[in-house]
Amino acid sequence: MPGKIPLIQPDQTISIITSILSLSWCFTAYHATLKRGALDKDLAALFTRVVLFLSVLFQIIGRLFIFVFFSYSFGPGRYFPLLIFLGCHILLMSVLHFIFSDAKKYWEKGGFLNLSFFHYLVGNGLANIYIHNWIRMDPLLLPWAKPLQHVSTLIRQFLFDMIFITENVVLLCIAVNSNIVEIKENRVTYVIVLMGFQFVGLILKCVYYRYLHIWAWLIMDYMTIKEDGHWKCFLFSNMFLCGDQGKKNGERKLLLCCVPRPLFKVYTFFFGDRQFGSKGSSCSMCGCLVSVFLFPLAVCLAFIALIILVAISLLFIPVFVIFVLPCLIVTKCRQSASSTRIVKMTESDSKFESMNLTENDRITKSDVTIGTEFDNSTNV
Repeated sequence: MPGKIPLIQPDQTISIITSILSLSWCFTAYHATLKRGALDKDLAALFTRVVLFLSVLFQIIGRLFIFVFFSYSFGPGRYFPLLIFLGCHILLMSVLHFIFSDAKKYWEKGGFLNLSFFHYLVGNGLANIYIHNWIRMDPLLLPWAKPLQHVSTLIRQFLFDMIFITENVVLLCIAVNSNIVEIKENRVTYVIVLMGFQFVGLILKCVYYRYLHIWAWLIMDYMTIKEDGHWKCFLFSNMFLCGDQGKKNGERKLLLCCVPRPLFKVYTFFFGDRQFGSKGSSCSMCGCLVSVFLFPLAVCLAFIALIILVAISLLFIPVFVIFVLPCLIVTKCRQSASSTRIVKMTESDSKFESMNLTENDRITKSDVTIGTEFDNSTNV
């Protein structure tokens, strides 16, 4: 018999909201900790942190409710399909973490019997259930080893996010094609909303890493070349691959994209610049078409996207004011109260201070001498 979705009680709703917000805030705080205070300095850093928090929040909300729908599609109380999926997902994330991290060092230290190796793999497998994470465990490495700072994770995050999107699409398709009447009747709405959360979170993530990240200028350090009529795009990265961080200089030359010669000729025919007149002005065929026909459409789509983002922001403002803003204010007040003020003194200031101390010492010694003579005369 088809099941029915039960009504959510107020206490359950509050519990769910606080759990999602706390999980998102924990991931954001850990990411900010890895940046060593770069996201705690000023108002711009606060804005960057809010963007990162919203990115994590939207991705977790979409994936969490997809898990709920997938589990409920098998009937009330039947959680074993979701548990089996999570076990396979954790195993896959652990294997990928071994490939794209420094986990090989843990194996070299103790081999199969070293518990820190499995702790490192399984811990990061669990941390990558909802979104991409890399939980650093540098204190478990060799003594005097420097902690990992800027290590490129572009390929790693792209692969992980593609796996998340694929899994979400498959799980949601299974859920909306189940025998649950409420899900089947509103399948289009659920697909749009839940996948919309996922893609909005990924868009905010791209905005953060491309424009707001403190190492944004290093993330997309790519190069394009034309070789034998082929168009190629390379990326220089110091990413980990099976425990190896690349060559001696710490960089790998990765081929991101390669357009074969026939396709590149077609592209240059439509989008390549053509010279007109004696002044050497250039224009492309598709550039003219885009300017005349597609530009108004792009403006309309951008306006719609702006309206959606403003609506989402307005919906999130009460949550931010009630839960996030008080925590930020308390944290800033504690930091300002516990911080010590350090004043830089120049050489002239130090000399002036020492002269003042010398004069004060002289005055104090003379006062003591006069006081002693007065006491002796009084006793006589």
